[in-house]
Amino acid sequence: MRLLNRYFIKTYLIAIIQISIVSAILIFLIDLVEISKRFDDISNFAFYELIKLSTYKLPSTFEDISPIIIVIGTLTFLFKLSKSSEIVISNAVGISIWQIILPITLCAILFGLIIVTILSPISIQMKYNFTQLEKNIKGGNTPVNQNIDNEFWTSQKNNVGELIINAEQIDVNDLSLVGVTILQFNQEMDLVSRYDSTSAYLDDGEWRLDKTWLTDQDNISKFIGKTIVNTFSDEIFLQEAILKNSEQSIWTIKDTITKLKKNNISYAKHLTNLNFYISLPILMGGLALVSACFMTKQFRIQHSLIMLILGIISGMLIFVANDISFILSESEIFNPILGAWWHIILIYLIATKILILREDG
Repeated sequence: MRLLNRYFIKTYLIAIIQISIVSAILIFLIDLVEISKRFDDISNFAFYELIKLSTYKLPSTFEDISPIIIVIGTLTFLFKLSKSSEIVISNAVGISIWQIILPITLCAILFGLIIVTILSPISIQMKYNFTQLEKNIKGGNTPVNQNIDNEFWTSQKNNVGELIINAEQIDVNDLSLVGVTILQFNQEMDLVSRYDSTSAYLDDGEWRLDKTWLTDQDNISKFIGKTIVNTFSDEIFLQEAILKNSEQSIWTIKDTITKLKKNNISYAKHLTNLNFYISLPILMGGLALVSACFMTKQFRIQHSLIMLILGIISGMLIFVANDISFILSESEIFNPILGAWWHIILIYLIATKILILREDG
């Protein structure tokens, strides 16, 4: 029996590793094309920098699609067993379907633990490296924020009027903003000017912008390099914003939540991340169970392909439901614990019921 379990586990791990390698290569090539398009107007953009940027982006994208890898890997593994009649043979010699499914479910949970505890911290550091290299490459050659992922917004005032500030990211290490757009309004709320800068930091009531493009009221842009924009806000506001918006790994997130609580700052984002970090390995196991519901019965080859497609669709739907739950929990519409676990509990109950019925014939 142990020999058979080792065979199933080995075959399953080979399927997961193969799917992971193929996925990583595809991600890298897609990022290579997408990043090259973003920087095609920069003349001194070297090919090795393109490779580095794609490499830095790979871990975070792989982390995002890891549930899909489990679904496809599990379906591939069970399809192979079904095609070679190994499931039927195993049942004929008295081996329960659970003796096949439980080991691979535990492997899927272990895969999720590796993603949360090892890959996620690496991806956070790689994102920072990506940001720093992107900032160095862009320099003063082109206006930034053309394809931004809006992460940080704030409204401030100065002696001219209202300031609306947007940044791609917050650099936790040196307390600065990366990929900054500042809209300057006057007292009548008319747009006076727009500043697009690679980075900005707050110092003694002044935003100090580096490598900046200025766009005036007539929509004429010119590169002005370093510049200063006055503000009535102080550095405490930025420190709080950095703490609130920073991306944390499973190893640092609890300390961040404690600091936010202590300073009466909303910690909904980090509490949601913590619950989804904890639930991810269990979600992986649930996806393996759901996949097993489609491929543990002997089918003709054309029916097996249909069940394979249905299994992938089901996995995608669970993946989407997980993302929606995350967004709703982060927005404080769902309770973070409820948002992280409701769909996981549901799929375990449904998958277990189906597999019990399948086992009983």
